[in-house]
Formats: sequence, C-alpha cells, structure tokens
Amino acid sequence: YLLSPLTIHLPPLRDRGGPNVRLLGQFFLEEGNRQREQPTLGFADDIWPLLERYRWPGNIDEFRKVIEAAQSS
Repeated sequence: YLLSPLTIHLPPLRDRGGPNVRLLGQFFLEEGNRQREQPTLGFADDIWPLLERYRWPGNIDEFRKVIEAAQSS
C-alpha cells in the first residue's frame, strides 16, 4: 500500500460561492440527463441567484439532491 502525502482541502460549498454553484449545477444536470430519455435543457436565469444565495448546509450532497429532484418534477 502506498500512502500519499498530498492532501487537497476543499472548502464547503457555502464558502465557495457563485461560479462553483453554476459549474456544479451544470455538471449535475448533465449527469442526470445521461440517465433520462427526456433531457432537461437547462436552468432558468432567475434560478441562479437563489441557488447561489442558499447556504447549502448539506453541502454538495444536498445540492445534488435538489438538482435531481428538480429534474424529476
């Protein structure tokens, strides 16, 4: 077994803010589209400020579930 001395620290989503929320949102949308017959085309422009302001206490897991729930509704 090899041990890696490299540690990558990623701050929680609430501390990363705007551009990260958009990139992750688009990634989760595209990931969900690969599993669906009817793809979701994208996000409405007025959604981004809401997603960026929310603090995401459940971090990326919560964010992913919100995107998945929006796609299935």
